[in-house]
Amino acid sequence: MAGLSVAVAAVILSALSFATSCTSTSATGPSFPIGAQIVPVTFTTLSIAGLPSSCSGQTFYEASTSLCPPGLTYLLCDGSAYIEFDCADPGSGWTLETLSQYDRVSSSPTACAASAGGASPNGTVYVEGNQAAPGENAVLVFRYCNGTLPATLAGRYPTGGSGSADLDDSGVLDADQQVAVNAGGTLLFAVNQGSDSIAAFHIGGDGLLTPVAGSPFSSGGVAPASVGVSGNILVVANKAVDGLRNLGSVAPNYATFSIQGDGSLKPTGSTFPLPLRSSPTQAFVAPGGKLVFATEESGVFRALTLSPTGVLALAPGSPLSLADSLFADGTRPQPVWPAGLSASPTGSILYTGIPNNNSIAALEFSATGQLTLIGGERDPRALLPCWSITSADGGRLYFANAGSDNISVWDTATDPRHPRVVQTFLLPGGGNPWGVRIDPTGQLLFVITPRQVYQVPEAQGQLLHALPIAADGTLGEEIDGSPIPIPVPPDTNPFGLAVVAGP
Repeated sequence: MAGLSVAVAAVILSALSFATSCTSTSATGPSFPIGAQIVPVTFTTLSIAGLPSSCSGQTFYEASTSLCPPGLTYLLCDGSAYIEFDCADPGSGWTLETLSQYDRVSSSPTACAASAGGASPNGTVYVEGNQAAPGENAVLVFRYCNGTLPATLAGRYPTGGSGSADLDDSGVLDADQQVAVNAGGTLLFAVNQGSDSIAAFHIGGDGLLTPVAGSPFSSGGVAPASVGVSGNILVVANKAVDGLRNLGSVAPNYATFSIQGDGSLKPTGSTFPLPLRSSPTQAFVAPGGKLVFATEESGVFRALTLSPTGVLALAPGSPLSLADSLFADGTRPQPVWPAGLSASPTGSILYTGIPNNNSIAALEFSATGQLTLIGGERDPRALLPCWSITSADGGRLYFANAGSDNISVWDTATDPRHPRVVQTFLLPGGGNPWGVRIDPTGQLLFVITPRQVYQVPEAQGQLLHALPIAADGTLGEEIDGSPIPIPVPPDTNPFGLAVVAGP
């Protein structure tokens, strides 16, 4: 979160000691393109669907060139055999290519090639790579099954746009729901924060993606950072900040779209303008689908009503500022704002983090969207509690603490209005816990820990975690294979997390 100081970062780094050797004395081989980087032998291997049969069972490397479309282009099997993969005519481009050390992959069978069934949940996880280079953003797809999280990439699907960038902790990345799935688990939407568009994909029965015709679609504003789904309506929070462009004079907004039968997006014509530099962080659709709540880095909650046709209107009493009673002796930290919304499925209770106060708060909301503060709570072992999720039964609340490499588990069954911390679970591998989602069966909690600030060493973070959820809602040690690396360079900030069940 913005305001994550060097001092706080030092606390993060002292809590864990984790490093991965990225050195190698091996040569790139005579058939690698001129200027190729050495590929460290210690890099985790990944797999790619559709590998040419001549590369079966071998190690290969992805290369890229400006002469080919974004995505996979050429492959080198074991550094000796050249295979043209999806670039129709390589021409003379081969000598212009460079090999990325972050794209070492292997064609070995994955642990999820076939489901063995049983009690362990099976499903697919989606993470947005958030690559900022023009046209290079993509949704990364992982599978989990049989109690394992293989370090194998099931697919990489370009979004047709650009991500955002921020390692200076200026607030560009402060958002949740960058990736969202509809209720039926058949459509996935992802933001292109750097190119003002929303990518839409069909989700197949195998969890893999197919772009919706016409994707990506204009976001109805500038620098979309969060999407929420209510039936056939998509709500977009356009943040007007992306870390790449000077957008200081551009106003953010919320915009809505009708999700057509073919998955395409059609503007409803309803947008809700915001003051300059409001910097919305989430478009959270409350249970029932008639209210949209948002937090903004200007320091307020905003509640909007949402009609069946997608019309947004300001709810009574909104926007609402954080009350002085939430802060010790009434002294407000500066800056301070709410972030990370989730709601009780059993009552009209909204939960939020107050990152720079190292606390969370509970609010009550009415049928018209009016918010009333209940009170605040604190986990003394949590720094910068940001993004959260509630369990399906409403009995547990999970907060990702971006400044302390841990997850707070809150009891919301005993008294939903006053959460009580029952566990603080430390995550290995460093990085900044940034997104949390629960497997549809309720048995696993997924967490991403990207490297969101320069103070985190390049060898840390960029991980996807899978934690078993016990019957009492507490977290156990990670499942086999977890955590696994998210295959992006260390200066890229992956974000967004969605999970679907099966196959």
